[in-house]
This record gives sequence, C-alpha cells and structure tokens, in this order.
Amino acid sequence: EEVLEQQQKEREDCYFSHICLFCSEEFTGNRASLLNHMAREHSFSIGLPDNIVYCNEFLDTLQHKLD
Repeated sequence: EEVLEQQQKEREDCYFSHICLFCSEEFTGNRASLLNHMAREHSFSIGLPDNIVYCNEFLDTLQHKLD
C-alpha cells in the first residue's frame, strides 16, 4: 500500500523539476515529460512514466552511475 500511495503522489505532483540525464534541458511539472523526452530524444526508455515509483531516487541513481 505504501508504494501505491507513493506512486499516486508522484503522478499528481506538479512540482517536479529535473534536468535531462543526457542534455541540459530542464523539465518541470510532470515526470512524464522528462521520461518521455529521454525515450524519444535519447532512445533511453525506463518504462511507462505512470509505472515508475520513487522516480527521483531512481533518476539520482542513474545520474550517479552515468557520472
């Protein structure tokens, strides 16, 4: 239940802000815009945006590994 609650919070969160892992474009508002951008522009798909949970932590881990 905790994970499902977190997933719903992330879906509704409009204060998300993150820079693309591959270019300098910044995305704000909905996480889906960043995840769709990475899939479309950089051929890097991590799954459907609605299915990703703990997105910020996941993106931070990916960034750390890329660095």
